[in-house]
Amino acid sequence: MKKIVIASALPFIFISTATFAGSQDCATRINAIQTQIQNAKQWGNVNQVAGLERSLANVQANCRDTDQIERAQRDVQQKQEDVRKAQAEVAEASDKLRDAQSRGDAKKIQSAQEKLADKQDKLREKMDKLRVAQADLGALKG
Repeated sequence: MKKIVIASALPFIFISTATFAGSQDCATRINAIQTQIQNAKQWGNVNQVAGLERSLANVQANCRDTDQIERAQRDVQQKQEDVRKAQAEVAEASDKLRDAQSRGDAKKIQSAQEKLADKQDKLREKMDKLRVAQADLGALKG
């Protein structure tokens, strides 16, 4: 029973390691994997230990903090571009709403308001993603 529970948790451990790998410096990633190895050894999960040791060797061989920072900078730049595009879409939707309001067509006003609200929601999402990317970059730079 214990092996089944541990085996079913194994994919989540690897996913969680991969998910946070982009925002952690190399030393933090190595320490996290070493902690996971110790936990797997305590539970006697030989397969998990082997997989984590391969991950550790891979990180030790290939992880470079400068590469992490460059990746994070590219991510921030991409998110900034996404925000700029979303801002342009909001501005365009606002213009369409003003045009509909000037014509007095209630149906078109309603439609334009819905589209504007949708574009504003998307802009908020893009801005949230940008903040996360900027925080990741800041964490890597120390």
